[in-house]
Amino acid sequence: MLDHFSLPQDVELKLKGAEFFKQSMRKLEKGCSPETFHYQSFYFEAALFSLVGAKDAFLVYLNSLSKFSVRDHKVSERNLKEHFEKNNDVDLLKAVGQIIDLRADKTSWLAKLISYRNIATHRQFISGSVPIKTTLLNMRVFLNKLIDELPADNVRRGPS
Repeated sequence: MLDHFSLPQDVELKLKGAEFFKQSMRKLEKGCSPETFHYQSFYFEAALFSLVGAKDAFLVYLNSLSKFSVRDHKVSERNLKEHFEKNNDVDLLKAVGQIIDLRADKTSWLAKLISYRNIATHRQFISGSVPIKTTLLNMRVFLNKLIDELPADNVRRGPS
């Protein structure tokens, strides 16, 4: 997916941030107590925001490849798609189309990521019946799996 686009530095930085927040959350899980649950929630939300931010930064990067044809505050999948279609930017259209397809598929990792970010942000319930603490636990499992599956070269771990 999006094979021949290298990740710009700001996207990699957001992915690295998500990894940092995930590791911080995991450290707290070892001695989980009611007090640390709030800190875990903070790190969890920060990781989700970093991952969604990486997607948004990638959209800005795609826009930069078309010489910033869409104004910064209007960059979205839909606006980029319209612009790339109008200008017959086939490669850029394919890249944004893959993101749109992932977002539309409610079973995809991207759709789940955005949904979980929204749930964590607004403290909603999944299906209106699951308590938020259980919901956050399920989302943590998803987040750990998602970050663990990211290609290692896309998540710069920094100096060891």
